[in-house]
Amino acid sequence: MFYHYTDSISKLNLSTRLFNALTKNKIDTINDLFSFSKEDFFKIRNLGKKSIDELNEVIDELEKYKESIYSQQILREPEQRKIFFGKDGVKYYDISIEELNLSVRTFNCLQAAKINYFSDLLLKSDEELIKIRNLGQKSLSELNELLRNTSLEWFSEEEKSKRNVLEDISSELFKVLSKKININPANLFEVLTSLYSSYSKNNENIEDAVTILKDKKFIESLYESLYIQESFEKYIQTLIKEEIYGCDEEQILEKMPKYFDDIEFVEMILDKLLSKNHIAIFTNDKYFTVYKPLDLGLKEILTTRQYEIFSERIRGKTLEEIGQITNLTRERVRQIEAKILRILNQGNYYFEEDIYSDIYQRYIISSDDFEIAFKNREAYNYLALRYGLKKGEVKDSKIPLEKILEDKSVPISIKRACEVAIYKDYVKIAKDYVPCTRNDISNYVLKHFATDGINFNEFRDLYFSLLEDIGRSNDSRLTLMERGYENKLAASNNTLWKYGKMLRYYNIEVYDFTELLMALNLNQYKDVEYSTLKFFRLYPEIMKTYDIRDEYELHNLLKKICDPGTYPEVNFRRMPQIEFGNADRDTQVRELLFSLAPISNYDLAMEYEREYGTAVNTVLANYMTNFNEYYHDDIYIIDFPHLPDDISDKLQRTLSKEFYLLSTVKSIYQNEFPEYEEKLLNPFTLKRLGFKVYSNYIIVDQFNSAAEFFTYLLKKDDILNYNEISSEIKGIISFTYQLYKLKADYEIIEFSPNKYINKRRLEENGITREMFEAYCEDVLKFVGGSKYFTLHSLRKEGFSHDLDDLGFEDYFYTSLLIEDKINVSHLRVGGNKLMLSGNFEVRFEEFLEYVVYSLDALSIDIFELLEYLQYHYQIKVNIYKLIKVVENTNMFYDVVSERVYADYDIYYEEV
Repeated sequence: MFYHYTDSISKLNLSTRLFNALTKNKIDTINDLFSFSKEDFFKIRNLGKKSIDELNEVIDELEKYKESIYSQQILREPEQRKIFFGKDGVKYYDISIEELNLSVRTFNCLQAAKINYFSDLLLKSDEELIKIRNLGQKSLSELNELLRNTSLEWFSEEEKSKRNVLEDISSELFKVLSKKININPANLFEVLTSLYSSYSKNNENIEDAVTILKDKKFIESLYESLYIQESFEKYIQTLIKEEIYGCDEEQILEKMPKYFDDIEFVEMILDKLLSKNHIAIFTNDKYFTVYKPLDLGLKEILTTRQYEIFSERIRGKTLEEIGQITNLTRERVRQIEAKILRILNQGNYYFEEDIYSDIYQRYIISSDDFEIAFKNREAYNYLALRYGLKKGEVKDSKIPLEKILEDKSVPISIKRACEVAIYKDYVKIAKDYVPCTRNDISNYVLKHFATDGINFNEFRDLYFSLLEDIGRSNDSRLTLMERGYENKLAASNNTLWKYGKMLRYYNIEVYDFTELLMALNLNQYKDVEYSTLKFFRLYPEIMKTYDIRDEYELHNLLKKICDPGTYPEVNFRRMPQIEFGNADRDTQVRELLFSLAPISNYDLAMEYEREYGTAVNTVLANYMTNFNEYYHDDIYIIDFPHLPDDISDKLQRTLSKEFYLLSTVKSIYQNEFPEYEEKLLNPFTLKRLGFKVYSNYIIVDQFNSAAEFFTYLLKKDDILNYNEISSEIKGIISFTYQLYKLKADYEIIEFSPNKYINKRRLEENGITREMFEAYCEDVLKFVGGSKYFTLHSLRKEGFSHDLDDLGFEDYFYTSLLIEDKINVSHLRVGGNKLMLSGNFEVRFEEFLEYVVYSLDALSIDIFELLEYLQYHYQIKVNIYKLIKVVENTNMFYDVVSERVYADYDIYYEEV
C-alpha cells in the first residue's frame, strides 16, 4: 500500500483503543503521528503498554516505508510515473515530495506552497524558497543538500544511449541560459520542438546541433518566441534592478548569454518593458526600474495598522507620539516598526524613494539639505528608518556631500539637485559660488586682486570691501585677526611672499615641482649658505616656467614644498638666505677674499654676490666687519706665504685636470701634505701652479678666461651630452650664461632633451645660421599674427619646410624657434614647448581660454579637452592640474557635467 503524509491514520488499521486515544489528542494524519516523539506518547491518557507497543511497531514500519518508498516507486509501471525535463534538457522520471524523505517541517512548507514534485523544487531559487511561509534557513539547507545529492533516472535506456539533435539543441541552450536566467527546460523544449519542426523541413540534411545554433535565422526565430521574450523581460529587468541608477544598452549587452547578445533583440525587449511601464529612461540615457510610490506600495504590502503606524513614522512622529494616537505602548510601536522593516527587507520591496538610498548611505546629507535638494522630507525619514544605523552598528565614515558633484556614478539630474543644497551657504561673487567662510572669501580676493602682488593692508581693505558688496560686513565669523591672519596667509599654499611683506596669489597645488627640484638638487650642497638669488639667476628658464619672479618668491616657495624628511640639511633662514648643513659665513668671506686679494671691498662684495647670491649692499653692510686687518686704502691685501718648490712640483703634477673647485683642491692638498699649513695653499701659489683663480674654482691658465673655458667645453665635441658634464661645473653661473649665449647664437642646438649638436657639424652638411633664421620667418608667416602653436600643431595644419629633410625630431625645430626670443615666446608644459608668436609672457591658463573660445560651442567636456590638447598640440596634462588651472581663469568648470565653459554666462544659458 502507498501512503501520503496527509493520509488519515485510519489507513493504518489501528486497534479501536489506540485509534480513539490518538484522535482525542488531535493526531489525525500520518504527518501528525510523525510530529510526535515516542516519549510524547507516554503522556497520552488511557494509553497502556499494549497500545504503546502497537504504536511503536506501526511507527517503525512507517520509517522503513519511508526508506524504501523511492525504490518501490521505481517499480511502478512507466506510464504511471511523471516525466520532466532536467536542467540538461534531458527527460527524467520525476519524484514526488513524499518520496524525498524530507523532515516534517520542510514537507509541510513545500506542500503548502504547492510544490509537489522534485521538478517543481528544481526550478525554485533560494530567494523564492526562503519566501515560503515558515521555511527557514535550516529547511533551505536541507533542500539544497537534497538537490545536490538526488540521483535521477533517465526516461528510458534508449534515450540514455542515444540523444537526438533536438535534445542536443535543448541541452546546449539550457546550459547557456540557465547560468543566468530562470528558465523552465520543459517550456524551452516545447518552444524548440515547434521551431525545429519548421526548420528541419527547409534544412533536411542538417543533423548537427552546433551547425543549427550557428544559423542566424534559427536564432532569430527563437527571438520571436513569446516564452523566450517573457523570460528575457524578467532577466533584463533584474539586470536593471541591480543598478540603482540604471544601466545602458551596452551594459546589458555585456551580460546577455551566448546566442542572445544581439542589439536588436535587446532593444526589442527594452521596448516591451518600456511599453509596459516596467522601466523608464533616466536623464543620463540609462534604463531604470519603475517602482510604485512609497505610499501606494506600503498600502499593498502592510496591514492597515502597520500602514498607519509606519506612515506616521515617515511623517516624523516619534514612537511615543504614535503610541498615544494608537493607544499602544512605545515598546509595542517599536516592535511593529521592526517587523515592518523585516517585511520590507526580507521581501526585497522597493519604492520610488529608494533611488535616494545610495546618496543617504554614502554621503553626509541632513534632512534639511535633502529637502532643499529633493523637496521630500518624508522620503528622508523613510530612508533613515530603513537604511539608518541599527543598534550595535558602528558609524561608517560618510563622504561630504560636496564630493557627489565629482561622482560619475550619480546621474546629473540628482547631482544638480544636490548642487542647490551644497551651495545654500555659498555666496555668489561675479561668476563664482564661494563658500561663505573667511578662508574661501580670502582666497577669492587673492585670486582676483593679488595676481601681481599687494601688501597685507591692501588685502585687508579689499576683503572688507567685498564683504560689504555681498552684505556680510556684520558677520563676526568673517572678521580677520590682524597679526594672526597675516601669519596664516604667509603659510598658505595660495600665496608667495616677497620683500616688503608683499604677497602674490600663487596656487602651489596646480604645479608639479619635480623639474624644479631636480634642477636645483638642493641636497648636493654641504655646509654653505646661499641666497636664493643665486638659484634664481642660475636657472632663468625654469623660473619662468614656474612663474617665479624673484629670489624672495623662490625662497618662500621652497620653504613650502621642501619636505624636511627629504631635505634634512636644508634650513630656511631669513629671506632670501638658505643654510645647508652648518655654514660659517666668515669662512665663506675669508676663502673668497684669500682667493681674490688684492681686491677692493666693492669688488669683493660683487664676487660674493656672484658666488653666494647675497646682494652687494647686504655684504658691504654686514659681512666685512671681521676682516679689517686686511683692509688698507680701500683695498684688501693679503701677504701670502710661498709654497716650497718640492711641494709645488708634486702638487702641480697631481692637479692634472683643466678645472677644479677650490674645495676639491683643498682636500687634495690636505690628503697629500697633512703636515703643512693650510695657508700655504693660496691664490698666489695656485697662480704659480698655472691656474687662473676665481671665487670658488680654478681653471688652467691656457684659457684667457672662464668664459673661454666654458665655451671650449660646450663646443669641443660635435655632439654634446649635457648630462655628462659634472654638477660642479653646471652649478657655476658663468657656465650657465655661456650655455644660453651659445644656444641663442645657434652655435649649439638642442636636438633632444639635454643633447646638443654643434653648428660646425651642420655647416659641414651645408646648413647655416641664415637657414635657421629663414625657417623661423617662414613659421611666423604660416602662423600669421599672435597665435599659440607647437611643432605638432603646425604639422597638423599642413606646415612643411625644406629643413624637415634633415631628419631631426620636432624637438630640434622647436629649439630653433624658441631662440628667436624677439618673435617667439614659449612655455614648457605637458612634455612639450607651447609657443606664442610675439614677445609676450606665455601663460597656460590664457592658452586654455584661447582653445575654448575657438570652439563653436564655447564649451567642451574636460576629458575631450585633454584629448584635444594631446591630439592638436601633443600636450599631456594631468586631469587634476587641468581642472585647477581652469578654475583659476575666467572660464567656468562645472563639476557636475565635467564640462569647461568659456564663461559663467555660457554655462548659465546652457544649464
